[in-house]
Amino acid sequence: MIYTFDSGVFLGIANGEKGYELAVKEVEEAIKPGNTITLSTITLNEVLTPFLRVNEERKGLKIVETIKSLKPKVKFIDVNEEISLRAAEYRAKIKTIENRFLALADSIILATAVIAESDYLITTDPDFLLVDVVNIKGPGLTLKDWLKKYGSRKVKEKIKEAEAKGKI
Repeated sequence: MIYTFDSGVFLGIANGEKGYELAVKEVEEAIKPGNTITLSTITLNEVLTPFLRVNEERKGLKIVETIKSLKPKVKFIDVNEEISLRAAEYRAKIKTIENRFLALADSIILATAVIAESDYLITTDPDFLLVDVVNIKGPGLTLKDWLKKYGSRKVKEKIKEAEAKGKI
């Protein structure tokens, strides 16, 4: 199996957020023999940035090094021309449940997963709920179920609204 992880999964593990014991189990499954993890290099940026913003560079770099230490099970994929063009397509066409277009980093991570032919893109980001170009799941659950159980009150409300409108 090929797994791609969204940055939020690693941030949640690092911050000990609720529901991330399932994320740890998902990473443990992904590093088992026969499986591969593909990550966009943009993931390193997304993981480090929040720590730099609050002057916790050491903590952020430690998390980045932990992710990098998963090599050779982790294959980092640079943002190349093919990924960039595919990401532009996704940014222009895929909307979130809040009717916004997919963000740049999310579209790059999605394009990376598709081009790497990942079996799953693991995320905790509700912006991926309407994505249908790759199998999206939350850690240990469907993404929708993970968000219903562990998401913020605002996210849970947005899911209810989207369900009522028949979006998901």
